Amino acid sequence: MLRKRMSGLGVLCLLFLFFAKPVYSGQGVGKALEEALKSRASHPIEDVGQQFQIAIEQTNSPAQKAAILFFLADFLMEKQEWNQAIEVYERILREGTKLDKPCALYGEAQAYLMMGRTEEVSAICTDIKTNYPDNTIEQFANDMAVIAPGSVHAKLAAFFAAIPPSRPEESAIVATPLSEEAPTESQPASNIEKTKENRLAVGVKGWHSDLSGDIDSKGMNLGLSADTDIGARTELALNASWKLSKKDQLRLDYTQFNHKGSLNRAVTFDNLPYAAGSSVKLETSFFDVGFSRLLNESEHGSWKFLYGLKFSDLFMKLEQQLPTGPRSGELDQNFSVPYLGFEGNRRVSDSTTLIGAIKYFSFNQGGASGRLTDFDIALQFGRDYDKCPATNEWYGTLGYRFFMLHGNSDEDSSEINYSGPTLGLESRF
Repeated sequence: MLRKRMSGLGVLCLLFLFFAKPVYSGQGVGKALEEALKSRASHPIEDVGQQFQIAIEQTNSPAQKAAILFFLADFLMEKQEWNQAIEVYERILREGTKLDKPCALYGEAQAYLMMGRTEEVSAICTDIKTNYPDNTIEQFANDMAVIAPGSVHAKLAAFFAAIPPSRPEESAIVATPLSEEAPTESQPASNIEKTKENRLAVGVKGWHSDLSGDIDSKGMNLGLSADTDIGARTELALNASWKLSKKDQLRLDYTQFNHKGSLNRAVTFDNLPYAAGSSVKLETSFFDVGFSRLLNESEHGSWKFLYGLKFSDLFMKLEQQLPTGPRSGELDQNFSVPYLGFEGNRRVSDSTTLIGAIKYFSFNQGGASGRLTDFDIALQFGRDYDKCPATNEWYGTLGYRFFMLHGNSDEDSSEINYSGPTLGLESRF
């Protein structure tokens, strides 16, 4: 059964690769970036910088180089190496794309503020507000000022607020270039305005999935597909995203499955025997907290880098009715697995977009190990909102998802596999 599911997954992978462009042009940049990210935990600062430089040399794309440099700058900011961080941000300003510049300037402003150099902070905030009027950096700082009043972002929000507004005639010049006419009631709003209006997205999917895998714990080795009669189920998967800036997005994802069935064979669990026909209940839930970073965007599609942490909970209960009363045994396992990944979308027509995402991570440390693979591909259907903008956007999705999580700790291990078609609805507002 698993082999058949993987064959279907392979076909969808080929379709995704056919429609999508490669993310990295250089050989080995993904592996080099992974090594650089790992080095941040234990290597000296100089070695970490060298690892990121190796990753940068693997690609010729300015946008991809800038994305890697942002990771290095964040590391240096965390280590309070303000001057080195400013040097990295300056490099992004020189070598990155136009879209990278507001975020790089904002990073510089944070570093200068931590150094107490308020004149430079004021000049940079003025530069951002004057020369990049369509960015969402100032709004992000204002939002953070509400959430964390004492944070560096709140202090930067005060610098933005202190900048006097531009004169009406200047605003008109910025908003209406000589080569373009101002939008009328009959003309659609710009893509930039539409992006501002749609920062929040929520979605729900019905996922019809098989269940397979193994649970090895307390003397029991149970094959979920072979040793139980648990069948496929349809459950809901919920997701939401919040746009933090032009390139960065916070993402949340929650999925839960509840299975009930019976054993196909006798097993021994926690030194107690359970006969064939004993009831088995399996409940799993997965909560994903992550971020996405825009790497490349064009009229045909885009690529994003994904990173985050997936929390999982597995609860199993065996129960057998005996003349003396019920016999039961329970198992509760919790795993937290970090991940890295990529998401790409490719416009197929005005109303259809192909979207694919893969998340993966594997670790083995301190007697515990884990492995995560999460592949999701879907066709998204909806009105062409570029031509017909709306305050709320609605889309339907039809796709396929494969999910595998393996965890091993304290001589207990479990592997859960879900795979099957998905049907969903998403709204952006």
